[in-house]
Amino acid sequence: MLFKKKIIPAELVSLELRYNENRSKLVRVFVPEHKKGEKLPVIYMTDGQSVFDEESNPLGCWHTREAVAAEKAATGKAAIIVGIHSDPNPMLRTAELTPASIGQFVPPPIPEGMPPMPEGMPSMPEGMPPMPEGMPSMPEGMPPMPEGMPPMPEGMPPMPEGMPPMPEGMPPMPEGMPPMPEGMTPEMMQKMMEEMMKGFAPDGEKFDEFVIKTVMPTIEAKFPVKKGRENTAIIGSSSGGLEVFYIALSHPELFCAVGALSPAFLFYSADNVKKWTSERLNKKTPFIYLYCGEGEPKEKQMCDAAKPVFELIKTTAAKNKVKEVISPDAIHNESAWEPIFKDFLHIFLS
Repeated sequence: MLFKKKIIPAELVSLELRYNENRSKLVRVFVPEHKKGEKLPVIYMTDGQSVFDEESNPLGCWHTREAVAAEKAATGKAAIIVGIHSDPNPMLRTAELTPASIGQFVPPPIPEGMPPMPEGMPSMPEGMPPMPEGMPSMPEGMPPMPEGMPPMPEGMPPMPEGMPPMPEGMPPMPEGMPPMPEGMTPEMMQKMMEEMMKGFAPDGEKFDEFVIKTVMPTIEAKFPVKKGRENTAIIGSSSGGLEVFYIALSHPELFCAVGALSPAFLFYSADNVKKWTSERLNKKTPFIYLYCGEGEPKEKQMCDAAKPVFELIKTTAAKNKVKEVISPDAIHNESAWEPIFKDFLHIFLS
């Protein structure tokens, strides 16, 4: 008499894993419905707060659970999704997702044509820590900073003297920073950004080590993961797209596919990115899914920095292992990356 194998229902599990000596990181794991004893491929993702639900990130969601369910309904195949949360402090997030070894960090220029921000500073999320003591006073005429503004990097120099009042929204700060009021010239904004970033220390190598030595072994030990390079992929966007590109090309023996969506290659000179990449492109290179949009200044800036990498890969032994997608109207957010994830998932499981 034949017995059907028991069906294990889908579940979303939260883990706290030690990141360094001072703190841990939240890692959430989605295991789709599967048969008892069945092993599943796995996809690791940066910015885990944007992966599963709208509640965790006000900017949107990739809706990965729905994508996995749709893929299983269409093809019978599914994957475990591992979302590694990033630091809630925008500067620290950028630091942990920016490797130092690719080259010297270069603050990106303010994009031309940046549309004006709405009048007035937006309110900050509740629960943000207060400004650190000893923060230099703002120039006269400057509007007050909102309560709960996240702490600035240590050693931040005072604001330039004679800074004019900012009436209505200047162009946005680096990725994740809250928008400022208008009225600053791009030159002033660029100078302020460069001054602020002087204390910035890229630390993507530590995140790489965390993924390889802590996250992956833990997931493989606790969940029904089908092990091996051919069953393992990694994907991320923006700074996360840069970091996963670094991780996958640094460990081609561990990943068969990488999705670098709107990767922040603009944090380095084009020569440094091409040099680092070219040294790692060979027949063992994992499949590379490179995506970017051109529907707004910030995303177009990302795309312009990514195009030389597209062209470089096409000239190497990895030329048959890349998919290039450029979306003319797409902007820099989760709603643009969500359908790309679905395509990446399908390719990975095929």
